[in-house]
Formats: sequence, C-alpha cells, structure tokens
Amino acid sequence: MPRCTISALTERVMTFCPSPARLSQIISEMISGLGAIDHGTYEPALSAPGKLVGADASKPTGVARTDSQWCWDDHLWLSLEAKSEHAPAGLIGADDVR
Repeated sequence: MPRCTISALTERVMTFCPSPARLSQIISEMISGLGAIDHGTYEPALSAPGKLVGADASKPTGVARTDSQWCWDDHLWLSLEAKSEHAPAGLIGADDVR
C-alpha cells in the first residue's frame, strides 16, 4: 500500500505548482473559478485546493459523478458536491441531490 508521507505530498504539490509564478496563476484561476456560477467553470476549480494540499484531486468522468474527489492514497478520500447554479438562499430540492 502506498504511504502518505510528507515527502510524497510535497512531491505532488511541487509537480502541480513548481514555481511561485505558477502558484500565483493557479490561485488566481482557482479564485476566479470558485467565484463563477456556471458549473462548467466552477467544478474544475474545486480540484485546485485539493492538489495544493497534496491530494490526487480531479473531477471524475461520467454522468452523475461528484464535482471533485480528493484522495490521499488509501488513507483519506473526500468527495465535494457543489450547487453553484442555485440561489444562495433557500433549500436545494431533493431532485437536485442524489
């Protein structure tokens, strides 16, 4: 089983953002994406914070999949589901949640 070590996490982060300029670009794109309403722009931005903390983070392919999944080897999994196209007030209807 792979080990979730500090050096392994650091290597993942450095692969994702190998320079201060790239880190600045990633953060700028992430903030812009997370400020969007359109799910096509919003959902990819959910994976950037996961990658910045060393997770293998991505949007799974296929229909009716979570918006972003973060995985630290076999130690921890996190699934994110956002409803960016809903109004900020009120409840999200049961038809919109699976």
